Formats: sequence, C-alpha cells, structure tokens
Amino acid sequence: MRRKQAYLEFFPAPALPGLEVLRLQGGPSGRVGRHAHDSLILAAVSHGRRELLLTDAAHVAGPGDCYVLEPGRMHACRWSAGCRVDCLCIKDDLLKSLNIDCLWMLFDPVCKDAELYTAVRECAALAQEEGRGQDRKLRQLLRHAVGRVASLVSASGSMSGPIPEDAACGPVLAQLRQSLADLETEPPSCAELARAAGLSPWELSRAFARAFGAPPRDYRLFLRVQAAKKRLAQGQAPAYVALEMGFFDQSHLTRRFRGLVGLTPGRYAAALAPDAPERR
Repeated sequence: MRRKQAYLEFFPAPALPGLEVLRLQGGPSGRVGRHAHDSLILAAVSHGRRELLLTDAAHVAGPGDCYVLEPGRMHACRWSAGCRVDCLCIKDDLLKSLNIDCLWMLFDPVCKDAELYTAVRECAALAQEEGRGQDRKLRQLLRHAVGRVASLVSASGSMSGPIPEDAACGPVLAQLRQSLADLETEPPSCAELARAAGLSPWELSRAFARAFGAPPRDYRLFLRVQAAKKRLAQGQAPAYVALEMGFFDQSHLTRRFRGLVGLTPGRYAAALAPDAPERR
C-alpha cells in the first residue's frame, strides 16, 4: 500500500518483497540529518539537485545522475526546491536471493551512467504495479542495475571491503562500536574508553567518525532508529516502540525518526502494513 503526503511517497513493491521505493516529487528544499540505511540504495535524480554529505566531502547529483549508497554508510543529505528522485531500497535478503554481493564502497557515490539511470527509473515505475510476472521483471532490472554499479566500481578503482578503522586505536573503536550496538545496556563513556587507550575523548570520537561515518552519539541514535523501524514493521505501535527503544515519549521518537528516515513512524508503519489504520 502506498503512502503519499505532499511531495514524498514511500511504498514497498507488492510483487517483490525486500524492495521498497522512496520517491521525492518536487516540493520545497529540505534535508535529512546524518543517518544510514540497512538497504542498498540506488537512486536516480530527474530534476533539481540532491547533495550527499559524507565524511570526506559533499557529492552533488543533478538531472540524469544516479547515486549509490552501500548498507550502513553514514551520510546526511539535502535537496533543492523542485527536486525529483526515484530511490530504490534493496534489502539484504533480496540481494542474497539475487546472488548479489555488494562488498564495495564508492569513493564518489554519484554515478553518471545512462544505463543505470534508466534501469532505476524503470524499476521504480514497475514496482508500483501488481500482476503476473512482475517479480521476474523486477529481478531482471535489479540485476542489471547492480551489475552496472559493479562495473562502475571496477572502472573507478573503488576499494573493496568495509571502511578501514584507525590502526592506532582499532581495538578500542571495535569495542566502542560493539557496546553501542547493544541497545539493552548503557555503553561506557567515550572518556572511560579514551583514558584506557591513552587518547582524549575528542581524539577517540574523531577516530570513530572516520571509521564509521558518525561520532558515537549519532551512531547510537542511528542504531536505535533502525531498531525502531524493525519493530514498527512488525506492527508494534509507535508509543510502545518509543518506550522500548529508550526515547522520552512518542513525540521524541517522531522527531528523531523523521529527521533520519524522512517519514513519521506512523506513516512508515502504515506503508508496510496496508490493512492497518494509518497512525500519525
């Protein structure tokens, strides 16, 4: 079931579980704070300007451009008034079923490739439809699109594997990341870990941001919102999810969720549960 409000539209593909479409259709300029996705993102910009803010620089996609974001890559984004983007969100289970491996990272996520642009636009349009054989067509388009990305990675010399950690304090960074991922317990403070590593809290925070794309506090918030998304997709009420994930109240969850996802928890849940009443 599709949910649309003004210039933003979000819907799962009815014919192919694991594929979701987020569509920006004009409207005013805007931005989303630093976040990451648990999906592979393939997007095509048809009008206006979309800017991706990574740890190294700002990367701009204009009309006819695509951009690619690997699962877990931290970034912020902003867009111009009138911007139009078709964005495919491809879940890990779907990638595995297609025998697609995306263990790579593009230094510049913006791709100027006509074949990829066409494949993304066609896939986004086809994802709206239901009918016999739609899943097969979508799978073919996705394989072609990701194949084009792999070719661009190979041609550009982009690195394979995860973002490298700072060698001098890699074990401490790994320990901090693991403790942040355990949402059931309160992580040790950066000051405590920094003292153990002989670093200042600022040095440790900067090293963590270089390795994982965001400072520890922002990274922890991203993980909490990702966990909230999973609970909402299972049909849990936003008020209950807010309590479970340690937010002050539903309003606090809504502000953080909308800032990182671009939708309210209610709209996100309603799009994934077509038979349920829409929750604001």
